[in-house]
Amino acid sequence: MTTVPKLVNRVKSRTKTLKLARPFTRQKDIQTTLAGAWTGGIIPTLTYLIAHYQAPNLVDGTPWTPKAALWLAVIGGLAYSAPTVAHWFSRYSNNIKAWGFVASLETAMTITDYTTSLPALLTLVGINAWVLADKFKKTL
Repeated sequence: MTTVPKLVNRVKSRTKTLKLARPFTRQKDIQTTLAGAWTGGIIPTLTYLIAHYQAPNLVDGTPWTPKAALWLAVIGGLAYSAPTVAHWFSRYSNNIKAWGFVASLETAMTITDYTTSLPALLTLVGINAWVLADKFKKTL
């Protein structure tokens, strides 16, 4: 038999889950949510495209400056995304697991072929979009 305090705790935990889902369900905040989702999702997408298509396809005779700039853009994209994803995941686990999760996803997205990089990219885009949409909703 369930006691009243246990039942209240279950309702509170479900309410927290509903609050996390709220940025995508409120109609009045749709523009703010879309702006945050675009801002959060574009950097991992650009990082993926540069790492897989732009930087490797420069011919060997190209001066080092464009290659270095492209790989610097990839590093910047990883640095942008990593803290956001680690902070998001650390709410559900400890910091070591959170940074391991980030390292796995970011490495898979950047280095591996499309069979593993695309799911990693979609995960990173989803997390970054969710977090930024929530931040935009709170600040704008």
